[in-house]
Amino acid sequence: MSRLNSLIESKIEKPKEEPKKQVALSIKVSDLEKLQLLSTALSKQSGECITRNQLIYDAIEVFIEDATNLLIEKGIEIDSSLLDVDYDTVVFPAHKDGFEETFLGEEEWRYVRVSKHKIPHIKYVAIYVGAPISAITHYAKVAANGFCYDETENKYIIKFESSPVPLENPVVLGNSSPASVRSPKYTTLNKLIHAEKFADL
Repeated sequence: MSRLNSLIESKIEKPKEEPKKQVALSIKVSDLEKLQLLSTALSKQSGECITRNQLIYDAIEVFIEDATNLLIEKGIEIDSSLLDVDYDTVVFPAHKDGFEETFLGEEEWRYVRVSKHKIPHIKYVAIYVGAPISAITHYAKVAANGFCYDETENKYIIKFESSPVPLENPVVLGNSSPASVRSPKYTTLNKLIHAEKFADL
């Protein structure tokens, strides 16, 4: 599928909000107090209201992703529902200099850890650029056989099919905690193009 077709297809329908269910958690009072301190500090720094619930939600998402990858790497059998594929895009965190020099300048992204079982499903790469940009501004299509394993670094180099594409509307951090952008985020190109803030991914 051409890049033009992908863009047109992505505009046909808006991403649907994933259903959520409220649950009750028992948390130590001391941990709750620490979460409040973190929430206050992050809200003050970002200028957005970041709640304790959002911090907990972000931490659970990161735990599920990391725990699934660890079990797979150790050859431990897991329920297939953990492997449901609902993504074609991965978002990596970066500093402004690395983003400009490597992602935009050299049209590749390098030295990242990606689970082997995810590689066949990843068609696009986007970068969340930290302060002062604090947003996702571009994405790129992965070249055929674009994941190149570097044995020296024990990580992957990702080659692009063509130049990175600027997003019409950059995706800002919004109410998400900065911790939520420190690890790769898996999403879809459709969600990326229509998102207004990081949580929409």
